[in-house]
Amino acid sequence: MKKIKNAIITGAGRNSGIGAEICRTLAHQGVNIYFTSYKDYDNNIGNFSCDDYKTTLNECLSTESKVCFQNFDLTKLIHVKELFKDAKKN
Repeated sequence: MKKIKNAIITGAGRNSGIGAEICRTLAHQGVNIYFTSYKDYDNNIGNFSCDDYKTTLNECLSTESKVCFQNFDLTKLIHVKELFKDAKKN
């Protein structure tokens, strides 16, 4: 029986960043991924679109892995709790 593997990757909003590369690599290996970014932060550091995550999402969705994305401010405890609650459901 094949064991299902799941991963949560945070800070993956920039398609050219290491978080996005981790998402793509794991998705191509058959790992189900749930990734996050925080658009307000991403908007403030510039040099890319805050919608960059959509490219990563579409690339990962082209694999056989289950893929979810959510925008969270993980400096807030309530968002951390929501992340794990939502990831558990998905």
